[in-house]
Amino acid sequence: MPPRTSAAPQKPAGHGMLTLFGGFQLQVDGAVVKLAVGAQRLVAFLAVGGPSLRTRIASALWGDGPEHRAQARLRTTIWRVNNLVPGLVTSRQGLLVVADFVDSDVRRFAAEARAQLSGGAEPSTATLELGAGELLPGWEDDWVRFERDRFKQLQLHMMEAIAAFLRARGDYGIALDIALHAVRADPLRESARRAVIDVHLAEGNHVEALREYRRFHNELLSQIGVRPSRSLSQLVFAPTA
Repeated sequence: MPPRTSAAPQKPAGHGMLTLFGGFQLQVDGAVVKLAVGAQRLVAFLAVGGPSLRTRIASALWGDGPEHRAQARLRTTIWRVNNLVPGLVTSRQGLLVVADFVDSDVRRFAAEARAQLSGGAEPSTATLELGAGELLPGWEDDWVRFERDRFKQLQLHMMEAIAAFLRARGDYGIALDIALHAVRADPLRESARRAVIDVHLAEGNHVEALREYRRFHNELLSQIGVRPSRSLSQLVFAPTA
C-alpha cells in the first residue's frame, strides 16, 4: 500500500509539457509519459483549474462514493503520479498544484488570449492555433464539460478579435476565413455572424453581407424562434453613401 504522505521526491524532472487540446499527453524531458486514467484526470484537473483544495479535487474526481474513500483514492493517485514523475503534483500553501517544471497548452493559450483580448497585444493566429481543438475529447466529467465550454468561448472571442484586426488591416480573405470558422463553431452566435458581415461590408460586398444576414435570420427564426438584434439589422440595412 502506498504511503499516506503526498511529499514528492527531492529531485524533480527537468521540463515537462502537458497537452490537453485534442487529447491528454504529457511529455517530460522530451519523452512521453504514460499515466493511468485516474492520474491523467488528477493532472488535467489541476492544470486546467489551477491550485485546488484536496476536498474539492476528491469531490470532483471521485465524488460518487464516501468522502473518506475519495480522499484515499486521491492520496493513492498522488503517490502513483509522483512515483512515476518525481514532484509532478505537489502542495503549495495548503493547495495541490502541478509543479512549475510542467507547462501546458491550456495555460499558454489562456494567458496569451487574455492579453490580446484586453488590448495588451495584437490578436495572433498563432495563439488561435495553440488553442485549436476540443479540450479533452471523450472525457465526460462535469468539470470537463464546464471547462470545455469556457475554453470554447475564449476560442470564439479570439476568432472574432483576429477577424476584426485583420479586417481593419485590409487582410479581408484571411479575416473572412477566420470569421467563418467562428460561425461554423457556433452557427447561432450573432457576434460571429457580425464578424462575417463586417468583412463583407468592408470589402464593399453588400450583396454577400445581405445574404449572410438573411441566412442567419432564417436559422435563428427556425431553430429558436427569435430574430437578429436591431443593431445587426441596422448594420446591414443602413443607407449607403
